[in-house]
Amino acid sequence: MLDAFDPDLDQLVAANREQLIPIAQQVAKTERWSLSLRCAVIDCSSGLPAVHNSSVGGIGSFIRTSTVIDHPLMEQFLALVNSQGVDAALDTMANNVGESDEFNTLYDAYLEERQQGQLMWGAGDATEFVMKSQDCFQDREMACIAVFPAEPQPELYTFALPLFFFGL
Repeated sequence: MLDAFDPDLDQLVAANREQLIPIAQQVAKTERWSLSLRCAVIDCSSGLPAVHNSSVGGIGSFIRTSTVIDHPLMEQFLALVNSQGVDAALDTMANNVGESDEFNTLYDAYLEERQQGQLMWGAGDATEFVMKSQDCFQDREMACIAVFPAEPQPELYTFALPLFFFGL
């Protein structure tokens, strides 16, 4: 999960400001943080942006969470996929003496999870976002996630939008 605010996000937020306003209004009306606090998911994975109003605790209904993707061997594999491609990454991991059996077990679990739909982040990322939403709430900001298409899995950016950006 990337934590950034770059020009693409600036443009994405500006283009979807009207759809974000009702979510920001709900956040502004909330008196104390809880898992039911609203957050915005801007999903661009299918090409056109779609803004979703989610609770922080229900983010898993929009962002598929993997139980194995946070494992260091899977992180190593995904980094290799990005630099070398899937076949070369699988080759490298299969020849990693002492860890190939563990990787194979993780990879099988990963493939099984992927059959249920596109995985986007790990449980650690989801937990980090929940914690980030608490900080956002204290700072009068709305926690947001933007999803962009990428291989082998979509790229996620988490960021916060100040409520004053919406006149709140």
